Amino acid sequence: MKKIINPFCEYFPVKQNNLEYMVSKVFRPEISFKEKDNSLIALVKERAYTIFGLDDIINYPGRKIKGSDHYFKGRVIGENILSFIMNELMIEAKKKIPKNPNIGFDCGIINEENKNIGKERVVTYNDKYLLKHKGRINFTILEKSSEMDPSHSYHQEKHGLQATELDSLGYFHCGYINREKCINYSDKNTLEILLVGEAKTSKNSNHFKKLGNNTDSSKNIVNKVFNPLVSLYRDHKFVYVFLAHDNTLWDNNSHKVRKIPSEIIRQLEDVNIGTILVPFPSMPKKFNYYTRKIAKILKLIRKTKKLHKK
Repeated sequence: MKKIINPFCEYFPVKQNNLEYMVSKVFRPEISFKEKDNSLIALVKERAYTIFGLDDIINYPGRKIKGSDHYFKGRVIGENILSFIMNELMIEAKKKIPKNPNIGFDCGIINEENKNIGKERVVTYNDKYLLKHKGRINFTILEKSSEMDPSHSYHQEKHGLQATELDSLGYFHCGYINREKCINYSDKNTLEILLVGEAKTSKNSNHFKKLGNNTDSSKNIVNKVFNPLVSLYRDHKFVYVFLAHDNTLWDNNSHKVRKIPSEIIRQLEDVNIGTILVPFPSMPKKFNYYTRKIAKILKLIRKTKKLHKK
């Protein structure tokens, strides 16, 4: 049986002779947007994704509407765009695997069921780390601190646990199938890849300098994010999907990678993890337009609730 080549490799940045990184192929799917009264929908071919909807607005956890724009810009709009782009990335990856009736796939974005959102249910754990749902598509990694009381093991962040948040996770499994028509995970040719996504909606590079230039090695992306995940998913390879605006990623409208994302790429390359830089799609209107619109709907919903309580 032929070895299955990692289909995400063509999007990885390549180091040039001058030690700068270039991206020869950028993943940029053709996306159109459809705005409705209380929602924004992204369309890619025949597939539709909700960027924000009435449920997102109703379930806003904050008490005050003022200041909600940061939450909806990052936690809702940014992360939902990241999630559907990661899904499209996996759809394209499947097309790059040579057609073979003996090869099977299992892939998708890891979502929490609607009925469990907010319950922060556990996904997996070991003796040092725990991965749990934070919301519908985002997660928290908890790490035991050395001084914590063992009786509080994995109870809450406040009991001696250090937390790291993840914006989105996707899995891509591909391999030769067995007699039961399932992927044979004992076969050395089987690909088990975990995609770890992060979205940065800000255009101000100062907001994410800590990702690449952290002088404390215990807080860099390898130690905070990938060492725990490697510990939890030992059979998997990893791909980091970094979604940000073009001016954050590239120099002078070229595909030469800028300093901060280059440092992230370098750190992950040292531990054999590939990075895919994805630019935010062009949207019909600026983020601030949508967050203001959401705030108005949220204000109306809460006002209506108060009237019904009287």
